[in-house]
Amino acid sequence: MLDNIGDINPNVLFAKEGLIKVDEKGNVLSWDVWCQRMGGAGYIKLNDNSNIDIRNKVEKILEEIQMDKNYKIMDVMTGLNAKVSRNGMYNADYVIISEPGYEVRENPIGTYIINSPTQMAQHGYVEELYDMKAVLFLKGREIPVNKDLGEFDLIDIAPTLANIMGFEMNDVDGINRIK
Repeated sequence: MLDNIGDINPNVLFAKEGLIKVDEKGNVLSWDVWCQRMGGAGYIKLNDNSNIDIRNKVEKILEEIQMDKNYKIMDVMTGLNAKVSRNGMYNADYVIISEPGYEVRENPIGTYIINSPTQMAQHGYVEELYDMKAVLFLKGREIPVNKDLGEFDLIDIAPTLANIMGFEMNDVDGINRIK
């Protein structure tokens, strides 16, 4: 887990471009694009993904925030790329990955970046960051002693534990790591 040092609010940028409409209290009236928070990442969904004008406006904003380091964005990817490379986010049109320590929030009003965190720590940062690595120790009758399984994805834990308990999980993305 990483300590947060600040928040970023991509929906503020979308609202400033008229892609999210809010009332004077900040209540959302309508949206063409929305960034849903996922800790250190943001799942971006277009309300009508066939609308080329909206898509172009969103892509222009995403290109700007990826190029300018002041926006604290480490990566921007299409939903398809996220599905393949991140093994998830299946319905996203785009995904943003924040720099370490910056949590993605959903506020459509206010400022884009807040240099004090809403929460002190957060999950959801990319797995390449050392601070996001987790350790799993298993001990039991059917578990090989001192076997190093190496690095693996969290989605492999459930099928591995299922195998230890005597059954298989079919139709899941993960794999059993103890053969």
